[in-house]
Amino acid sequence: MKICITGGAGYIGSFTAENLRREHSLLIIDDFSQGHRDAIKDYPVLEGDFGNETLLKEAFQNFHPDIVVHLAAMAVVETSFLDPQKYYDTNAVKTGILLESMRKFGIQNLIFSSSASVYGMPQNIPISEDAPLLPINPYGESKLIAETLIRTASEDWGLNAVILRIFNVAGASPEVGLGEDHSPETHLIPNLYSAVLGYSPSFPLEGYGEPRSGENVLRDFVHPADVAEAIGRSTAFVPRCGLKIYNVGSGQGRTVKEILGMLEEQTGRPVPVRFEKARPGNPLHLVANITKIQHDLGWAPRFSFNEILNTTLKWMKTHPHGYEKK
Repeated sequence: MKICITGGAGYIGSFTAENLRREHSLLIIDDFSQGHRDAIKDYPVLEGDFGNETLLKEAFQNFHPDIVVHLAAMAVVETSFLDPQKYYDTNAVKTGILLESMRKFGIQNLIFSSSASVYGMPQNIPISEDAPLLPINPYGESKLIAETLIRTASEDWGLNAVILRIFNVAGASPEVGLGEDHSPETHLIPNLYSAVLGYSPSFPLEGYGEPRSGENVLRDFVHPADVAEAIGRSTAFVPRCGLKIYNVGSGQGRTVKEILGMLEEQTGRPVPVRFEKARPGNPLHLVANITKIQHDLGWAPRFSFNEILNTTLKWMKTHPHGYEKK
């Protein structure tokens, strides 16, 4: 099939392109505000904003995609509090523009990267897809609005859509030159490695309050190659699915204390961290129930948490400055 990927130069996007290139023709739309050219240097790219109607017209008229994989987004909880309007504009309003362009050009199939942030402070762990949707930060709210727009499009004009609510993503594939490189980096695992490798000073665990809370905070980590595989399986499913929503995670929670212990055992070095007051907008527990996607798509994560850590460490040792310098 012909597949258009918005945000294809990003962290998840580059892994998705690597996965889909084996069987499909691709066109990537990216403005490179967050993505990296070196991650997709062998792909056809249309540079620009996925919310630009003129650019979408060019993409859809000339490429005629069968499926749009929509990954472009602003995705940092902390900065969503600083500029919520930008998050609503990018993640919600521009998604509406994308959907309207798809309708105009008769593109009926969408795979959308949503987030576990739509669940807010879940009452039951692991979290199933029918859990209440009560986001507690502008990022999660913007993703929920986008989901609502997609649901409306499905009901109004027959859009087929798979919505993937993705949990914490971590890991790399150094053998194919793909890894995590954000500026600034806000994710837990690469920041811990940056501290232990001496690339940065002690890392403030701002989201976890006092040291003892590291025993309680649970996070579910999934490798980006496994996320890409979930997207790949969705491409065969979406043309006949109507609207389906799936969690994408490992189904297992890890405490911060457990992660620190594993890093110290792996590297033989203490992890220099300092615990600080918890940030707003961060739930205590986020662990996915992945029964539904396992049943419907036959998907399950292949990468263990140890492999997530090992690939991250290898990537950061060989790419201390990410994609910029090797």
